[in-house]
Amino acid sequence: MAWTILAIVVLTSFVVSGSTVVISAASFWRDLEAAQLNQLEEEVDGLRQAVVARQAALRPQIEKVQAKVPTWQACVRPPS
Repeated sequence: MAWTILAIVVLTSFVVSGSTVVISAASFWRDLEAAQLNQLEEEVDGLRQAVVARQAALRPQIEKVQAKVPTWQACVRPPS
């Protein structure tokens, strides 16, 4: 009888500690994924802002070059 009670106590202890480990690991993994996702979103946002700033800086140069380039209509010979 004593051995049965001891076995039940030990088995229950293993189940509870195993469940705690699994729950802790799942919680840690979920928090880690959330942190990585937030970091990735911040990096993407920073890159997006850099691209927008670069496009804004290049826009005057692009417009200047486009003003100098003839249109396709100017390159076509008129019918004779």
